[in-house]
Amino acid sequence: MADIDLLPPRGIPRLALVDGLGIATNGSQTVAQLAARGMRSVCAVDSTGVSVSGATMLQLAQRGISAFCPVDELGVAQSGATADALRRAGIRPMVLLGATGVALTGSATMLTLAQRGLPYFCPVDEAGNATTMGAVILVSNTNVLETATIGTNVGVLSVAGGTGTYTFSLTDSAGGKFAVAGTNGVNLNTAATLNYATAPSHNITVSATNGGTPITRTIVITVVQVPVLPANAGGANLPAISGSTVVGGVLTSTTGTWTGSLPITYAYQWKRGATNVGTNSSTYTTVAADIGSTMTVVVTATNTAGSANATSAATAAITGIAPVNTVLPAISGSTTQGATLTATTGTWTGTPTPTYAYQWKSAGVNVGTGLTTYATVVGDVGNTITVVVTATNVAGSANATSAAFGPIVATAGPPGAPTLDLAAASDTGSSSTDDITTDTTPDIVITFTVALVTGDIIHLLDGASELVAHTVTALEAGSSTIELTAISPLAGGAHSLTATHERGGLTSPVSAALVFTVDLTAPTITTPSTANVNEGVALAIALTANETVTWTETLDTGNHFEISGATLRWTSNGTKAFTGVVDAYSCEVTATDVVGNASSATITVTVLDVAGLTRDFGAEGIGISVTTGSREWSAEGVSFVES
Repeated sequence: MADIDLLPPRGIPRLALVDGLGIATNGSQTVAQLAARGMRSVCAVDSTGVSVSGATMLQLAQRGISAFCPVDELGVAQSGATADALRRAGIRPMVLLGATGVALTGSATMLTLAQRGLPYFCPVDEAGNATTMGAVILVSNTNVLETATIGTNVGVLSVAGGTGTYTFSLTDSAGGKFAVAGTNGVNLNTAATLNYATAPSHNITVSATNGGTPITRTIVITVVQVPVLPANAGGANLPAISGSTVVGGVLTSTTGTWTGSLPITYAYQWKRGATNVGTNSSTYTTVAADIGSTMTVVVTATNTAGSANATSAATAAITGIAPVNTVLPAISGSTTQGATLTATTGTWTGTPTPTYAYQWKSAGVNVGTGLTTYATVVGDVGNTITVVVTATNVAGSANATSAAFGPIVATAGPPGAPTLDLAAASDTGSSSTDDITTDTTPDIVITFTVALVTGDIIHLLDGASELVAHTVTALEAGSSTIELTAISPLAGGAHSLTATHERGGLTSPVSAALVFTVDLTAPTITTPSTANVNEGVALAIALTANETVTWTETLDTGNHFEISGATLRWTSNGTKAFTGVVDAYSCEVTATDVVGNASSATITVTVLDVAGLTRDFGAEGIGISVTTGSREWSAEGVSFVES
């Protein structure tokens, strides 16, 4: 019966020992084959988590193998690491038992180990029989800084599972990079300088003997990189820019040559003079704003140690693209002398966008000014007109000449005399045709005998004074009427406006005069401000003013009056009695002329006592009739004396 069958009844866990590749110790079966027989595979690692064959715990897990570090019955590994230290490093400590349940490296029982908190198991081979690990070379550390000086100790060598004193040597020193030193060669030291960039790790083979058959182990020594800040030595190592320096061209930058710990990443900042432009790219397409400036690029190199900058040499100044004409300028307008012609620029290429100048020519002779328009004159009759457009930018200038326009023909004669009228909105009188207004800058409607053309000049005069000289625009051309506003305010009183129509140096006859009045004066009320009326008599006061007006009652406290036409009356055309208490009544009347000018006056009317008039007082229900010619009277036995 194999030990594997005896262990469970004794309460002894059993696991199959395999190497780092998953092959059974002292056998050939794989992890899968052992699992099929109900045996879980484990592999021993040292206190750094590496197996004898160099497999890491991650690699073992990927192969379906559990890792453990052998410790003695006190929980101490061959390297001196305690069980607690191993657990903190993520490595499971395990005590190896024999088939009887006693520690292989001492005499502790399973009960004792459990009391110490130490896990344990009995290793079995592929046949299921209890076995031991055998002697294994261990090293306390496998990492070394690349800056380590020669002779720096990497780790301490030891043997687990062996007996006696072992002496260590290197059968492969990685090309002289490492050596053993100290008593029995237990110290593994560096023997040469190391460089992470060229060799991040080295394989060495350690041999150990205690006088019997030597044992060996290949160990992987990892070189730990010490980050070095990127550095650029300048000169030929600086970033360099290539590409076209004509605007719109693409510039490309190299990173330059750098030293420092890898990997190194690079960022780019393009500059127009001292101004940042572009994005974080090794290329930059120049734009119009770059013209005249030189370009540089700042490359920033970054690694785990930090960042450093290097600036390229400047390019030549960026140049523009001189203007080139692709479509000729063109002239539009009327060939009739006096008309205004208009030129287009034509179509041009060039960067930056050109500016344009114009030279008009009549039969090849310079005329006009540097404008987009030109009004033909008598001297142009019979000639063709051209325009030379000059396009200019920082890269240069170029000319393009339009096709000939014309020939220019003379006008048949001066235009006919226009007619004038006051615009309805400005004629504020009693009707829209009475030519009376309060508007001091009225609108004048002018009607012409011919359709207007661009460049015609309309002269509007008040007597001999010119109010407006208006040049017809392209928007107004084609119409036979135009509305002009008197720019200078007109004084009150009568005005006589005339107009002329000028075209091509020829002027129409003067129009018939438009006569109208600017009325700015309020009417004068000539009605007396006071009046008397006998009691019991109807009121009829004629309201008068110095001009035709409309009368309104604007203030009448007590509602005593009314206006009928131009007559002021008592309300409802009644009468007033003399009271001896309040016998004077006032109201305000307003006179408004036909253009809206208004003035107001207060009229006071006094009611007069009339002798012999019978009054009915009607007091307290007592009927009393009094004849005012007598100073005494009586009623129902009561005597009264008038005082």
